Amino acid sequence: MMRETYEAIDAFHYSGLKTFAKCPRLYFEKYIEKSYVEPDRDYFIYGHLVDCLVTQPETLDERFIRVSRRVDGSTLDLEVKCHGLENEINEKQVLAQSGNKTAIKGIESRQKKLVELRQQIEEAKAFGDKMQVPASIWDNAHATAEEIKKLPLHNELLEKGFICSPQQVLLGHEGAERKGIIDLLYVKDKQAVIVDIKTTYKLTDLDPLIYAGQLAYYKYIVEENGYEVLDCYALVGDKGERSLAQDFRYSSDTLESALAEVLRTESILKDSLETDAWPSAKSFRGREQECFTCSRCSVRPFSKENEPVTI
Repeated sequence: MMRETYEAIDAFHYSGLKTFAKCPRLYFEKYIEKSYVEPDRDYFIYGHLVDCLVTQPETLDERFIRVSRRVDGSTLDLEVKCHGLENEINEKQVLAQSGNKTAIKGIESRQKKLVELRQQIEEAKAFGDKMQVPASIWDNAHATAEEIKKLPLHNELLEKGFICSPQQVLLGHEGAERKGIIDLLYVKDKQAVIVDIKTTYKLTDLDPLIYAGQLAYYKYIVEENGYEVLDCYALVGDKGERSLAQDFRYSSDTLESALAEVLRTESILKDSLETDAWPSAKSFRGREQECFTCSRCSVRPFSKENEPVTI
């Protein structure tokens, strides 16, 4: 299933629930109003690339491209700059013909910049929809992925007769109430094992419980599809060391506790959809908010009532 097709499915998903729990207003602006678009931050690019390298390495060239620097896929701004430089060069041509050294140097510098801009335009057009990955991220992500692939879990499950389905899209109850993309879903008859690929900056400081909610939600969706889920794992690679990776198995008690919290968030989100109420995180948390991103939490971010903070 294409990513665009998946995103068009009207259903609850863990990323949305996590966003809503952080800030209902951000959820509204990101998923309903669509006025906020998540930027391609380095850690997102890193994680997406590692996911691809571990689960679907054959799609690497279709989805990613290694670049010296990222450029905007839109070329309009670059083309306007080129047009401006061309006009400036033409204006200085008259002075240059009379031997004006300043004009000659000005033309040379502008011509050099013009070549750079035109190269950026060609690169932007050539990249298309591919995710641009700077060289440092590209190399480090490959190293992290290799360490994750060294973990024995994959081969252990294959030896037990499980069949691995990478990037498996599943819909929950009645087809579209819940949805999820499971990095690696291992199936044998009607039994399943769920594996999610993760990266963290420093594995030795990681609290693996931060992944319990997502795995619990995936387990819930897989069970809605008629499978008995035997185990849920997170395979985590270290972005800092890049020579460390660990798999974590989540107990039934941990997953049940995490699922209760996720479903509670889902229930509150349903209420917000019915009432069209989208308060900002700062309106009820003040400086303890975690959003700082939506149109309201980013303005006077420490003030519940949007007033100066009195010290």
